[in-house]
Amino acid sequence: MRTLHTERASAHLSTEPSSPPSVSWLPAILLVVLVTAGELEYRTRDATAAIAGQIDTAVVIELLATLAVGAVLFLGAVAPRGRTIPAPLGGLWALVIVLTLSAFWAPSATLSFVRAGQLIVAAGFATTLARRASRLDFAALAHGYVLAVTTYIALGLVWSVSPNDQVAGRFNWALTHPVSAASLLLLSVMLLLGWTRSDAGPRMLSRRWVWILLIVHTGALFATQTRGAMAAAVVGLLVWIFMAFDRRRDIAVITLLLSPLLYVLARGTVENILLRGEPAEKLQSLNSRSDLWAEAFDAIGDSPLIGKGYFSAREIFLDTIGLGGAHNAYIEVVVSAGIIGAIIMVIALIRATTTLSKVRTHPQRAIVGALLAALLVNGLTIQYWAQGGTAQSIWLALVFGWIAMMRREENDQQPASEFGP
Repeated sequence: MRTLHTERASAHLSTEPSSPPSVSWLPAILLVVLVTAGELEYRTRDATAAIAGQIDTAVVIELLATLAVGAVLFLGAVAPRGRTIPAPLGGLWALVIVLTLSAFWAPSATLSFVRAGQLIVAAGFATTLARRASRLDFAALAHGYVLAVTTYIALGLVWSVSPNDQVAGRFNWALTHPVSAASLLLLSVMLLLGWTRSDAGPRMLSRRWVWILLIVHTGALFATQTRGAMAAAVVGLLVWIFMAFDRRRDIAVITLLLSPLLYVLARGTVENILLRGEPAEKLQSLNSRSDLWAEAFDAIGDSPLIGKGYFSAREIFLDTIGLGGAHNAYIEVVVSAGIIGAIIMVIALIRATTTLSKVRTHPQRAIVGALLAALLVNGLTIQYWAQGGTAQSIWLALVFGWIAMMRREENDQQPASEFGP
């Protein structure tokens, strides 16, 4: 395996390896790859099949693999006793528990409990990482993810079928919807962007390959013509700049250098992508999402306190306007768990961002900040991180665990470990 490029020496964090971690990273990496593979649509299936509880072989394999990973994490990587739950994970677990409880009054109990189970596995995964992982371990998972998405880009060049006429001409792979593809690409772009700095923590790729892959992944993201993901990428870029560069002069220079590029994009490519040949009125309604959200608020009004149950938005909107899900992660949570879920969600996000703001010297803080910002902004137009069994939900949990790990390393001033077996 290629030697890792480690970060510059820090007065607070040693870069020398210590004892090997006690976590087996094979199941952890498999979980990330598994959920990423879950975004690969290679066959068509009726949208109501999952709600009706129809058995699908591919879904059964995914669930069995997820259960196996969850069992390994529970039996072999349980957090040590005597340690309190870090603040970000306390909020995450509270949200997971509320959403899981809401599955009891969901209209499609089978689907709801299955997806809630995947949420629990993701939260357990994040807890294990926060307690036992190092920056090198998180880097291993991130590199595995980038490799998987790079493979999908290559697949899209040789096999790409538009799921429907509305997304014809937009980049995707196999039968995967461009919005799903953009959600994966958004995260890989944030990771690669962070690795362009030599002091951004351990990486397995040379800087030349980081830049090459960043250009490829960014181009693929733009080719999906997914407005929400591109807006999230811009916000993630800005957050990364402000967290990666300490001096105001550096920020000013970078902004000045980026200004011509942003101007050209605004006048040309981005304008075409935003409109996509559609009237401006349709863009103002966020491609008719406002109509969908109006339906969501009607559903919330029926059960404002505890919601309609986990994953209920999928069935509600299929019945009314033929779309599955709220197309907004925040509204998805409120539809599922009501005002109680909304309050806990806000608390969870505040605890995560507050803890991240307390991380001062860790080399990976800018990468994690960009990932969190991108996820939260992307959640304004898609519901994925609020739904179990998606790459976005795994990554939200992973980011929460990553924040807790950075805080732990700074507090304990422990050296980073080598990769586990």
